[in-house]
Amino acid sequence: MYLAAIAITVSMLLGSTAVGAETESLPTPQYSVLCRCVDADGNVVVGPRLALFEGEAGNVAVGSQSPFVIGFAADEDGVTQPQIAVINEGTGIEVTAVGRQANGATMNVVVEQSEITNVEIKKTGPDTFVQAPRLDTRKKRVIDFVKFGEVLTIPTGEKGADGIAPRVELVVCGGNAINIPSNWTSPVVGRNGPRNAEREGIFNELLATGAARVRCERVSHWEKFCGHRLYEDLVPLCDLADLYCSCCPHRFGLADALCLLAPAIDDPTSVRRLEESLLGYDWGYSVELAGSPSLPSQMALLSRVPELWDLVVVPEQYDYSLLHAITKVNVLHDLKLCGENRAATMKDGWLRQQWCLHHDTPGHATLTQDAAAQLSVEKAEAAIPALKATANLKQVFILAEDEEGVKRLARTQDVLKKALPNARIDALILSPEETADRRGAAGPDHELR
Repeated sequence: MYLAAIAITVSMLLGSTAVGAETESLPTPQYSVLCRCVDADGNVVVGPRLALFEGEAGNVAVGSQSPFVIGFAADEDGVTQPQIAVINEGTGIEVTAVGRQANGATMNVVVEQSEITNVEIKKTGPDTFVQAPRLDTRKKRVIDFVKFGEVLTIPTGEKGADGIAPRVELVVCGGNAINIPSNWTSPVVGRNGPRNAEREGIFNELLATGAARVRCERVSHWEKFCGHRLYEDLVPLCDLADLYCSCCPHRFGLADALCLLAPAIDDPTSVRRLEESLLGYDWGYSVELAGSPSLPSQMALLSRVPELWDLVVVPEQYDYSLLHAITKVNVLHDLKLCGENRAATMKDGWLRQQWCLHHDTPGHATLTQDAAAQLSVEKAEAAIPALKATANLKQVFILAEDEEGVKRLARTQDVLKKALPNARIDALILSPEETADRRGAAGPDHELR
């Protein structure tokens, strides 16, 4: 009996060890999740795609960030500095996938909507004011089993004027691939435009990379023609109406009309609805791309789209090849490129030449090789002939590193402004520590120019 008990115990231990080893060898389930937000006006935002492991939370944010001065505090030097709080406004989505089955997984989704309803200005001192924003936040949590490739819909509000129900939609697939539903990047109402299938295919290919976000939004004919909303043109008129109402007790004619219209003019939503109802609107498509090695090929894809409303590209750094690829994309409104420009060369240690992107809406951007110079105040006037011979000189920095240089700074800056009217002339006074750091970084034989 004793030997039998020992044998049973050993076999159980060996069995549990084998099960543990087998469990450890099983790969952790992976998921691909793509979210879409639809608001009451029919505007659509899709992506970016989330790549998640089992039980891992992923986040998608759709909205804007607004900074507010909420207080003041003294720094280490005793200088009073403003305290800034950045508040997110819009929709935030947190997604977790668990319990994978052969045909789907359980999705735990938290949708948080926030809106700044009011900003109160409070006086905290003789010359200091702080802002007190009021934020309305609503949360909804849904836990549901979702089949791979099917859409989970989460309502987020009442239907709008066009009968559109605002909602968050998401689709989940097992592994790294994602099955994007048809028409996910197209308007939810109205007829589709020409070449719609090709455009959707391009957008879907970008979304599958996990580094893209696609927007489909209403663009009024006024905004498409002028480049900005009607409300921006009415702001001065609104300010004039407020000023007149507060300063003039006797009103007549146009002033009376301004006073009556002031509340409506001051409401961007009312102005937008009037603008669209009177002048009509189109659907504009915008793309945001994060940094990735495939950015040039992604630009080649976008060049096949007839037009984009906005294009935002955010690589850590970029070179001439990416700049050249961006010039092939037709952007009607806003083109933003953020990151470190690596398409630059140094000449003689004081002249920096780099390729720069210029976009004059609407249309394709252009490339120019712009130059910027950095000279000590002692060398600046002698370098004027060379500066005049430099093509596309945009900026000149004049550096003063001692008391004598500071005395000559203003005069030298005036001389360069007259000699180089098309360049921006900036002056900078270096402290002894900064001068020593610059010399040390450049080496013992370097002469500060």
